[in-house]
Amino acid sequence: MPFLTDDAWPAGLTTIFEANRSKSLDFENEYRGVYDKLLNYCFGPDFAFYVALQTPLTTQYLEDPDPIVFFAVFDSTSCKPVFFVQVKWDSDVDNAMSRHRADNQVRDQYDIMLEDCPLPRLWDPQAVPHSGWEDFTPTHLEGEWNTDILSQQGFDKMKEVVNDIVNSTRG
Repeated sequence: MPFLTDDAWPAGLTTIFEANRSKSLDFENEYRGVYDKLLNYCFGPDFAFYVALQTPLTTQYLEDPDPIVFFAVFDSTSCKPVFFVQVKWDSDVDNAMSRHRADNQVRDQYDIMLEDCPLPRLWDPQAVPHSGWEDFTPTHLEGEWNTDILSQQGFDKMKEVVNDIVNSTRG
């Protein structure tokens, strides 16, 4: 897979993200296509994995005021999830309550999908440590959600995750 041998995101991919971020698009149009492209690039064209847009697996988020898009990556052999990502507005990083809601949504999705995962781990790059907060200070989960997927740090983390998934499915 080219992603596993690359050292940075391809210029074409970053251009697509930047173009979408600079337009005033609705949430789904801004994020759905670019994340589909990113995940298909990461998991390769060899059909060992496939990317699927998911609806939240719990109905409590269908009426959530903060829009959300879930993608899951499935192992083609078992048709079971090996990775998922929750996509939300970039601005949600700046709001403690939005970070808390997003964290809970990821945890709920994770709990539901985990039992179907054929690997030792079900990967989600946004999962953060949880210790049962009751107070939502302006710094709640601050710093846990601020890695830009398009940064070198974001690229390196995705590469680590995809490499682990690929090695786990081959072994």
